[in-house]
Amino acid sequence: MSETGVKMSRGNWIDRRVSARDTSTSTEVLTILATDEDTGVRLLVAENTNTPADALEVLATDEYWEIRQSVAKNKNSPINALNRLATDKDWRVRWAVAKNKNSPAGALKRLANDEDLGIRRLVAGNKNSPAGALKKLAMDENKDIRKAVAGNLNTSVEVLDRLAGDDAWYIRWAVAGNTNTRGEALNRLATDKELGVRLAVARNPNASAEALVTLAVDEEWLVRQSVAKNPDTPADTLVKLAMDKYGYIRQSVAENHSTPGEMLAKLAMDWNVDVRKAVAGNIVTQNKVLVKLAKNKDGDVRRTVAENPSAPGETLALLATDEDSSVRRAVAGNTSTRNKVLAKLAKNEDSGVSQEVAGNPNTPAGVLAKLATNDNEYIRQLVAKNPSSPAKAIKILASDKKYHIRRTVASRSDISTEIISVLSRDRSKAVRLALTSNQSLPTEKPKTD
Repeated sequence: MSETGVKMSRGNWIDRRVSARDTSTSTEVLTILATDEDTGVRLLVAENTNTPADALEVLATDEYWEIRQSVAKNKNSPINALNRLATDKDWRVRWAVAKNKNSPAGALKRLANDEDLGIRRLVAGNKNSPAGALKKLAMDENKDIRKAVAGNLNTSVEVLDRLAGDDAWYIRWAVAGNTNTRGEALNRLATDKELGVRLAVARNPNASAEALVTLAVDEEWLVRQSVAKNPDTPADTLVKLAMDKYGYIRQSVAENHSTPGEMLAKLAMDWNVDVRKAVAGNIVTQNKVLVKLAKNKDGDVRRTVAENPSAPGETLALLATDEDSSVRRAVAGNTSTRNKVLAKLAKNEDSGVSQEVAGNPNTPAGVLAKLATNDNEYIRQLVAKNPSSPAKAIKILASDKKYHIRRTVASRSDISTEIISVLSRDRSKAVRLALTSNQSLPTEKPKTD
């Protein structure tokens, strides 16, 4: 035993408890403390995520259930310890094993037969539970257990198919939402009498075209909207939904990247402004449609076009002169905006537009260098944060009168040794601390005062 270990074993109980709780305590000391005479010390060792496996195995046989339970909860507990605790006489210990996300399949299989329904329910929901255990639990008389099985991603397609016919609607709902559920089961659930079940099918990425077509004419608008949002909905079905009387549904169709271009063009003329906005923001909307929407009388529609990364350069250049400042700001922040346009916007009378330019990673280096000397401190701060800012701009900002801007520079990963040297002597402690805390800089950093 090392000198440190000897001292620790002889220390007072308060010091031993402090060490037992501390995750930085060495594994050697924790192993010693695992056999400490003080129950509180052993409990804290059992809870410590730095406790080594051999110490946890010792604690798994402790006379106190609270300590064994803590071992069962510990994410680093070894398989042998968890397997042993799965047969513990105290239900609270077995409960902790059933809940532990790292519990081995063998322990969970054993607990699937536990007399305590709460434990069986935890096993049914555990992501590590084996398919065989889940198959058994799927026949449990307790509905909450069957529901947990229905929602478990390890549950087999065969079991999910059977649970799709369960009498309890919320079990069918869990099956409908499970991404492992396939084909015929989802098709049957698409005609379920419960709204929640049909909604879950409509949102399931595995829903078949047949199921989505069925749900597209559902009497409940929420179901139809979910179909309209589903990227796997057939194009001809989306076309039909684009004529739905509810604006929410047409809007969802307009947002869907699978909607045919011709239909998006029609929706661009919808009387509902939210529908037009959705078309304006869709990255698959045709350029000719975006050009038209860029001239829409509604400022929100024009702003949405300005935000669209797929908007053509000419359109963004047009919107850069829009009377609405929010539209110009959107153009300034768009990474697809041309350099010449960004350079012009950097001089815009609206400081909000210049701020967007300062934060845009595609803004030309020369523009960023000029903005580094702007009177507006928020603009300078954004330049300091911008990963594309040139060395010239960063050098200027490293001497900025505002400490928070210098602190931002100190947090960058690309600052030169010259700037590191300057900031290491900065008058602000916050700046020096940001520099020493910067993990992306060389290991050997200049000493700060």
